[in-house]
Amino acid sequence: MVMDKPFTEADPDVIDLTGNISSGSSTSSSLASSPASAPLESADSSKFDLMQAKLMPPPPEEYQVDIEGYFTWEIKQWSKLPEDKALSPRFQVGDFEWNLLLFKKTQTSLNPAIYLEPHPLNANGTSSEKDSEWHVCAQFVIDAWNPHDPTVHRSSVSHHRFSSQETDWGFTNFLEKKNLFGTSKQTGFIYEDAINFTVYVRIMKDHTGVLWHNFMNYDSKKETGFVGLNNQGATCYLNSLLQSYFFTKLFRKKVFSIPTKEESITDYTKKHKTVELALQRLFYKLQTSDHPVDTLELTKSFGWDSSDAFTQHDVQELNRVLMDILENRMKGTAIEGCLTGIFVGKMKSFIRCINVDFESSRVEDYWDIQLNVKGMGNLEQSFANYIEPEVLDGDNKYEATGYGLQDANKGVVFESFPPVLHLQLKRFEYDFQTLNLMKINDRHEFPDSIDLKPYLDKSSSTVDEDWEYELHGVLVHTGDISTGHYYALIKPSLEDEWYRFDDDRVWKCVKSEVFEQNFGANRRLDSEIRTMTKSEYVDYQQRRHTSAYMLVYLRKSKLNEIMDEVTDEDVPKHVRTQIDLELEAYARRKREMEEMHLYVNFRVYTNDTFMKFQGSDLGPLHSTAYGEDPHDPESNPIAFRFLKEEKFSKVLDTISEALGGKSVEQFRLWFMSHRDNRTIRPCVPVSIDYEEARNSSVETVFAEYDKNPRAYTMRLFVEEPDKELRRVAESAYKLRSEGKLTLDEKEHVDSLNLISHFNQLVEATRAPSPTPFVDVSPESNNLIVFLKFFDVANQRLVGFTHAIISADQQVSKLTRLINFLFNQELEAPIKYYEEVEPSTIETMSLFNSFDKSEIGNGDIICFNSLQLPDGVLERAEYKSPIAFYDFFRTRVHLFFKPLKKALEDEENYVAETPAGLEEDTTDGNSGDEKTGKETDLWVSHKTVFPVLLEKLGKALGVDPNYIRLFYINEEDKRVPLFRSSQYLLANLPPYRRFTFEYEILSITLEELETMKLVKLSWIGSGINHEQKHEFLVPDDSTVQTVVDRLQPRVGFNEIIKQDLMIWASYNHTFQKPISLDFPVIELASHEELVIGLFPEYTSLWQEFNWGKIGDSDGNLTLDNTKFIPVVQYQDDPHRATHGSPFIFLLIQGEKIEATKTRIQKIMGLGAKEFSKVGISLLGRNFKPVNIPTDNPDIILFNEARSDTSLGLNHPDPTAKRHERAIFIKN
Repeated sequence: MVMDKPFTEADPDVIDLTGNISSGSSTSSSLASSPASAPLESADSSKFDLMQAKLMPPPPEEYQVDIEGYFTWEIKQWSKLPEDKALSPRFQVGDFEWNLLLFKKTQTSLNPAIYLEPHPLNANGTSSEKDSEWHVCAQFVIDAWNPHDPTVHRSSVSHHRFSSQETDWGFTNFLEKKNLFGTSKQTGFIYEDAINFTVYVRIMKDHTGVLWHNFMNYDSKKETGFVGLNNQGATCYLNSLLQSYFFTKLFRKKVFSIPTKEESITDYTKKHKTVELALQRLFYKLQTSDHPVDTLELTKSFGWDSSDAFTQHDVQELNRVLMDILENRMKGTAIEGCLTGIFVGKMKSFIRCINVDFESSRVEDYWDIQLNVKGMGNLEQSFANYIEPEVLDGDNKYEATGYGLQDANKGVVFESFPPVLHLQLKRFEYDFQTLNLMKINDRHEFPDSIDLKPYLDKSSSTVDEDWEYELHGVLVHTGDISTGHYYALIKPSLEDEWYRFDDDRVWKCVKSEVFEQNFGANRRLDSEIRTMTKSEYVDYQQRRHTSAYMLVYLRKSKLNEIMDEVTDEDVPKHVRTQIDLELEAYARRKREMEEMHLYVNFRVYTNDTFMKFQGSDLGPLHSTAYGEDPHDPESNPIAFRFLKEEKFSKVLDTISEALGGKSVEQFRLWFMSHRDNRTIRPCVPVSIDYEEARNSSVETVFAEYDKNPRAYTMRLFVEEPDKELRRVAESAYKLRSEGKLTLDEKEHVDSLNLISHFNQLVEATRAPSPTPFVDVSPESNNLIVFLKFFDVANQRLVGFTHAIISADQQVSKLTRLINFLFNQELEAPIKYYEEVEPSTIETMSLFNSFDKSEIGNGDIICFNSLQLPDGVLERAEYKSPIAFYDFFRTRVHLFFKPLKKALEDEENYVAETPAGLEEDTTDGNSGDEKTGKETDLWVSHKTVFPVLLEKLGKALGVDPNYIRLFYINEEDKRVPLFRSSQYLLANLPPYRRFTFEYEILSITLEELETMKLVKLSWIGSGINHEQKHEFLVPDDSTVQTVVDRLQPRVGFNEIIKQDLMIWASYNHTFQKPISLDFPVIELASHEELVIGLFPEYTSLWQEFNWGKIGDSDGNLTLDNTKFIPVVQYQDDPHRATHGSPFIFLLIQGEKIEATKTRIQKIMGLGAKEFSKVGISLLGRNFKPVNIPTDNPDIILFNEARSDTSLGLNHPDPTAKRHERAIFIKN
């Protein structure tokens, strides 16, 4: 058993050891070829070279041996060794001295333990153990043997990366105590008190720098020059793909070329970044950072939340979605279409007749190639399988225009391959037996380079070019389908060096780690597995469950272009500048955090900041409580900090400067304390004059008022007596009475002009000498309170000023003072409220004293005038401070943008962009995409849906009755909201922003919601190639209206319309035939329509259902045919039906082969696909009776009864994993 616990080195001089030293060494510059160790029954441990060859295991694959050596510690007197620890003499192998540590017993065992310990040497042979960077990788064997009989021995083998952190390694319970001593020289390891320990050491050359590394304190940038990406939870698949993108250097340059300057702002932290900007920033960080880079910014630009970060998605799907986003962002720029030139190739799908000169083909673009793994031994076989044609012959011949039915080859061939070729190995496959996605672990080899010319169309104009490709990336999955891990193996440059990018770590690796270890492994027989050793079984399981799922090949002739180095000059300047600023800010914050214990932070609130604030308390205290608060930035407190040892006079000087040079005699500081209800209010004055402040440290003053030893922020309110309510009102009144102050008494004062009006009065009434402070000591009975004004007309709640009041005065004493300053009649009624806390606003009685009203220092009193102009109160949404405070406490920020593309079922009812909504076509939207005005609203989460529509209608300038809203769910799907959505906002947290999309209707939302939604499947080119459609039609419509709406969608003409067959389905089963005059209102909510084109028996269908006799071929009649409903299912028709049901015509006397041919044609399947279809008959209980289709005499017409359905058992082609689809919202 290997023991990894390090031990402190003892001084070898303390231990008296007697014995001789046998040692030797050998060097090797090539790979060693020692055989694996095996049980040695009669080996002679004194024959060191022979024992070394037999005991030492093979070296690690692709690593070279540096030097080998051995040493024997001959112990003559075991009994005299120390009981705790003994050290052998040192011996040298390579640039290290080595010794053994022997413990006769340990704290956990009475059995001896032994360890190997290296000591690094300098070039001059002296110790270099003080160097913390040293390490040595060694394989070693320790062999204990009886010196009187060398065949009595016990050996153990191990390997380790020795370092200053792990200085020793070895074996606990190395020997069993009961076997130590023998009564003769042939028994026991110790005889006549003597035993020998031989240690064989092989030092390996660690050219990767990570051989047997535990990655503790590992620095990827230092060791490799590259950095990794942090895993957000389950984003290792994303990290692998991003690293592959990053080292496709041509692609990186193109990403940097996307114009994003307009999107960058100084404060990036509050900007929701676009995908392209986030990707640019990520790439630049990977290019320059010394530490692993976060992907949170990028996934946020996708619109993902934390749950998406913990969901593993399909890499191919993510790859395509991301490429679509980038491709769209490049439209209209100088690099439009560049991704196609990097990643897109062309393939031709063809049907080529064998006996006549006819070919039908089409050429399509592809971004990647999906290759089969199952049954394929290597990549070449997978390519050959991909282009292997299917022969269309017999009953499955191809109808060639002008030639009739012909034998033909159906397949694909490549016209070209892109410079960067992404190969998706189909390691994940749906198992139709277990109905689960399974991983294919079979061995599948891929080469370092491959010539793709054999897979090109021979007639291609580029077939003679060089089509050799070189492997540059391997994306690997280890584990099974439900649990596992992703990482990437990448060749970052033109050098033949591979690195493993495993989330936040990067290390150099050998080629076997790229190729052999990621081929997978074929399943072994149970009998073979049972014979495996434990290590062999672990290795087998590891290899079987670790395999490549995506390969990145680069075209050799384009390597220099693709891998041309990316420099900082290729990066947009604004990206470099902003990230550099962020790094500086981060370093500053980090430094501040490290120095925080040395400082006191100050947050100073003034009368000016109070007047500019809307919300609870005196200013923005809880920045996270409401998310993006709409408060004025100038309402923020004055912020600064000082060293604790600085004099408090510097605090006074700083505040004086912030107040425009006011002397310290003109203001008084109040200490603000935390209350139990989580508010922060002024409580006591800071009693210190300037001289005292010059002799008092910041720490001393802070500690006097805040008894919390861990506090580091001192909040202060600056009382300016020349702005106190009574002083300003009485002084202004006096000056006006003396004719020294002219006031426009007709000026209406509200929250919009209150600050300027009040400051004019303050300036007009300011005395030449400082205004004296009112005594606020406990004996004075005076209190400081703060007044807030609720402006009903403008729906604003703002700070006004502070007031010094006597506790025994009535609340009504404030009325005349306030009315005078607001140019109101002095006795105009005012209502008062106490702001106890954000959720508790209490009405105050005018006739109670402040003391009886339980008003104390620092309390906030809100008021509103009851004398309002006509209509103001009626128009106001919030009619009192109580209602407005509740809005502030429950407000959420909603963003609205126009729905980019109308849903198919609504498109006939969506209006053209109405007046007031500007058209925007700058983003390359297609003509059927509606664009318009974006807006945002602050609303209470108690707002009901009709009120929300009214607010939005007002903001957009449209009638709210014509607005339809869509919520964007977690899968980026638009969910329409109904008028009945009363509790739409109730559960939205206040600290997040939410985006809705809207469309303007040509009819009212109420009319739209009364319409009938009809879902249907159109069967055009085969049952298994159905198209899904949805249409909203008036509820008095017939199916004829639905067909008319469908016609321009799928393009059938009026003649073909006569051959349509229509039926209703539910849960993939046939329900009833439907005529064109069938009222849609009679369709059940769960029923869908199936509309198909079956001209061969439309007449019989109409005669069968409605007695209408039409034209027929004269051979088929209702006497020799019968209609039977068809159900498609997978294994279990009760639980696993799928696809559209359809109607099939059974013909009297027709044998099974001919019937199968007609079924295949209706399903639109090729021979290979149809071979997987099983045929059965289903009775009323849906229990399948399988039809032996290999019996040529079977006639289904004879087998089917009137209550029978035809069952087709085959895999569901639409089956997917049960997980959320991947999406990028931005």
